[in-house]
Amino acid sequence: MKKVLLPLVVIMVAVFSASAQEVKENKTVHHRQHKNEKLVKKLNLSKAQQEQLKANRESASEQIEAIEKNEALSANERMEQKKAIHKLQKEKTMALLTTEQREKMEVLKKERHEQHGQMHAEKMEKMKTRLNLTEEQGAALKAKNEAAAAKRKAIKQNQALSKEEQKEAMRQVKEEHKESIKNILTDEQQKKLEERKSRRQEKRAKK
Repeated sequence: MKKVLLPLVVIMVAVFSASAQEVKENKTVHHRQHKNEKLVKKLNLSKAQQEQLKANRESASEQIEAIEKNEALSANERMEQKKAIHKLQKEKTMALLTTEQREKMEVLKKERHEQHGQMHAEKMEKMKTRLNLTEEQGAALKAKNEAAAAKRKAIKQNQALSKEEQKEAMRQVKEEHKESIKNILTDEQQKKLEERKSRRQEKRAKK
């Protein structure tokens, strides 16, 4: 009986993992589409501009996919070719926009950066209160968070990395950040932090 149950458990775990990954990928695609729609609306792109941007994205995606499948290329050659494609894609996009639209895009980037900074500051204040952090702990934690954020940003901007490589690099940053926080918090504070994470995960699972 146990011999029969084990393969069934393995199959169920595999199916669940695949389903979870599919849901995550669908959310990512939906988020990207929503982000593109907002950008189109805010920049007031014409129909012709939208169609050309879409064609450029699809062309770049096909080229990158071909590079990743080309086993004759070395890792360095693959990275350099993908960099060149992304650079060209950015140049094509900027060339497609009017001067007014380019200026508007820079304003939107600045606003988004400021919003992220404000949200991060508010999150830090809440954490300081909930975990009863000292000023020294708060400053140390802020520095660690900023360092981790800088690493994540660099990974996201590194278009030469494949999705899997980016995912692995992000995982490493997360683990390193988690370990660095342990050196700042007391055992009691770590316990409170883990409890809050568990509650958040439970809430997400119910959605």
